[in-house]
Amino acid sequence: MAKKPGDITKKKSTKREMWPRSVRRFIQSGKAIDTKQFMIVKMANEIIRSYAPMKISVRQLHYRILELQKKLPADVQAWFVYKNNMNEYNGLSRTTTAARYFSFEAQTAQETQFALPMDSFVDRSRDVFKADVPENIKTFEEQFEHYPLDPAGALKEHIDMLRYRADDFSIHYSFRQPAVCAILLEKKAEQDVFMQAINIKDDHGADVFRAHLIVTQGQGSTSQKSMAATIMRQEKREIHALEFGDLDPWGEMIYNTMIDDLRNEFKISFASVEHVALTDELVNKYNLPWTFDVALTNKLKPYPQWQHGPRDSAGNLIEQSVIELDALDPAVLNQLVNEAIDKHFDKRIYNEVRKLEQQEKEDRKKRIEKAVLNIEEGIRQIQEASKS
Repeated sequence: MAKKPGDITKKKSTKREMWPRSVRRFIQSGKAIDTKQFMIVKMANEIIRSYAPMKISVRQLHYRILELQKKLPADVQAWFVYKNNMNEYNGLSRTTTAARYFSFEAQTAQETQFALPMDSFVDRSRDVFKADVPENIKTFEEQFEHYPLDPAGALKEHIDMLRYRADDFSIHYSFRQPAVCAILLEKKAEQDVFMQAINIKDDHGADVFRAHLIVTQGQGSTSQKSMAATIMRQEKREIHALEFGDLDPWGEMIYNTMIDDLRNEFKISFASVEHVALTDELVNKYNLPWTFDVALTNKLKPYPQWQHGPRDSAGNLIEQSVIELDALDPAVLNQLVNEAIDKHFDKRIYNEVRKLEQQEKEDRKKRIEKAVLNIEEGIRQIQEASKS
């Protein structure tokens, strides 16, 4: 029967026919998964485990494979060659996409070995927001299951809560600290690494954000500068700016513009401004690779002072490039963030505050126990009255 205009019904598709075209082409090519692809997936699984609980982007994975291949046995390095170019990066994207879909449904032993965990990757350029999930209405019995409804039981519950609150007393991690750091981060792709360093647990297990974080994701907008300035105006502590981004002229322009505007237009005072990463020293120390992104490379031609990359025997530049912050190992980057913040954190004041906290906690416990004696006497009187 002929289809009517607008009829978009389709024949029933198999699960794999609904997969992305790039994955279907990967499967339909009829070629066996080659040894290099297997090695890439094996290395990817190892890198993913080292990143946990953080998720990884394909760009970060590309740089980690470049680094990890240097540590492979000599016999493997003889045949496994992973290059730092756009073709290799695009191939990595196709390979990891197919490998993640095989985690849904692997039909052969080869596909099972080739699978990557789907939820270990992140796309930080596309946001997903979660709706609230409504809870079921609790019955009266469920709501008051653990709450005593008799007078004596209610008073006992009150005493336990008083004792808990006295012992749970704490003073904020940054109390009396004279300084705070404001981090300017150019790359949203590295945001998780910074959050891991900034969002810590204090001695009581409470979440503490120990620095301001401004993720510019390129040139910061006027609205973002205004929001940052509003936060900083509320600070009574001196502010130290810490800069992190790619080693290229645009990174320097981003920082300078952001700092200058906050200082001159929004009247924010910085006690110091430090460019932490990337620097030439870090590039040389960790032998960081140049970017594979040709578009970024071409934009560097007017800036010879920022040109990095391979050179010939005479020292002439063969290829210009940018060094990306993504190329730095996340463990090293995390350490750099912590060290930069710790330079402005007074440990002596912190220890003094912890002693004050303990003294205050002991004093509150004594005062609570004194009050408890009176409450317990009231409970005894209620219990005796109920017997008579």
